[in-house]
Amino acid sequence: MAEQGLADRIEIVCGNAAEYPFEQHAFDVAACFGATFIWDGFQPTIRKMKAAIRPAGKLVVGEAYWLKGTVPPEFAQQETSVHTEYQLLRITREEGFDLEYVVRANHDDWDWYESNNWRGLIRWIEENPSHPERQEVIDHLHESQDEYLRYSREYLGWALYVLNPVRY
Repeated sequence: MAEQGLADRIEIVCGNAAEYPFEQHAFDVAACFGATFIWDGFQPTIRKMKAAIRPAGKLVVGEAYWLKGTVPPEFAQQETSVHTEYQLLRITREEGFDLEYVVRANHDDWDWYESNNWRGLIRWIEENPSHPERQEVIDHLHESQDEYLRYSREYLGWALYVLNPVRY
């Protein structure tokens, strides 16, 4: 950041974002990538983050969405916070934003993401043969793989949405 002259303009804070005491309307951009659950979903996240940006600021939200209109009920019931992209668009407009840009993950991106999670879990399992929570981690690994290959890869997408406040 220093090489680009941004060191005095960017602050990286590690902590619970839901508890971050940001200054109202002080930022050019507010972003939440894959963590809208901290504010109970897509719409509450937009509401919370819009208080952080200046009038011409932008929001960037990374969010899962349904790839298809019909999803097996047993999977849809597990993922109650997931919307279709059209529903995300409607929410965006309700909150006073236009959808300016979308960057979607493709299947290769998803496979890479999920596989790296599995790799990390497998390494942990191998390195912790006597840990009291080892079986729990093994079960989590298997459940994650089952869910991904049975449902998520076919029915769930993920994208970054750039939201621009309506000023017209």
